[in-house]
Parts: sequence; C-alpha cells; structure tokens
Amino acid sequence: MQTTLSSQIEFFIWTLIAGVSLGALYDLFRALRKMRKSGVRAIIFQDVVFLIITALVIFASAYFINDGEMRWYGIFGVICGFIIYRVTVGDAVLNALVAFTRFLIKTVLVIIKILLFPVKIIYKILKKPLNIIFWYTRRGAKRTGSAFKIGKERVLRQIKNSVKILKKKC
Repeated sequence: MQTTLSSQIEFFIWTLIAGVSLGALYDLFRALRKMRKSGVRAIIFQDVVFLIITALVIFASAYFINDGEMRWYGIFGVICGFIIYRVTVGDAVLNALVAFTRFLIKTVLVIIKILLFPVKIIYKILKKPLNIIFWYTRRGAKRTGSAFKIGKERVLRQIKNSVKILKKKC
C-alpha cells in the first residue's frame, strides 16, 4: 500500500487521540496515588504498567492504522496528544476522578451499613438468649467433664469487632 499524505494525516490524528487516551489513563493512576499514599515499589510498578500499555497502544495504532509502519510523527503525535490533554483538562479530570471515587466509596459503605442494620438488630435481640444458652452449655460441659465447649466469647468478640469496623468506615 502506498503512503499518501491523507493516510499520514489520519495516522497522526489517531496518534493524537491515543495520546489523549493515555493521558486519561495516566490520570487514573494519579488518582489512585492521590487517594492512597503509595510506596516507591507501587509507584514504580504503576509506571512500568503505564509504559507497557503506552508501547502497546503505539504499536497497535501503527499496526491497525498505518499497516505496521512506525513513523516518528506517530510517536510525536502520542506525545503531543498527551501534552494537550494534560495542559487543557488533565487537572480537572483528576479532581473529578478523585471526587467520584470518594463518592462511590462512601455510597458503597452506606449501602453496606443499611444491609447490615437488620443483622445488628438481630444480634441485639438474640444476645441475651445466646448468653443463656452458652452459659448452660458451658456449665453442662464442665459438670460432665466433656471436651465439648462453645467459644461464646470468641463468637461475640468477632461480631463486636465486625460492628466496630463498620462503624469506623461509615
């Protein structure tokens, strides 16, 4: 296939679009870093993953759009698209991603709290009868000398810890 000016312009435009897409992907990584403090290893891992994705996007665009011919203006187009994205809407998208993710997390925690509310009520209702059952079971086990024991304290401690964790998150 012959390389015409129109096919070169089309390839350059597609690489600009790929650069903008990679800028959005990089903002996703930045939002993750901004929401949760990442260690050096996590940052290096994220950067390596981003570079691998970038290389795949560049080579895929060259393969599918330009018949596998890699040109310097293709790499230049990706870089320009990335810079255009970062200069124009990069910070706004980053802030929107962080706000949306925080809203989503709070919404999920509220839903979990609503779903666990009946469990909490059932726990409060059954707490005293379960205490009586555990007390009689343990008393009977001590009297007969059997090895059958129910770990009431352990069960109640697990339930209390679960409720405390949910209260802290909500």
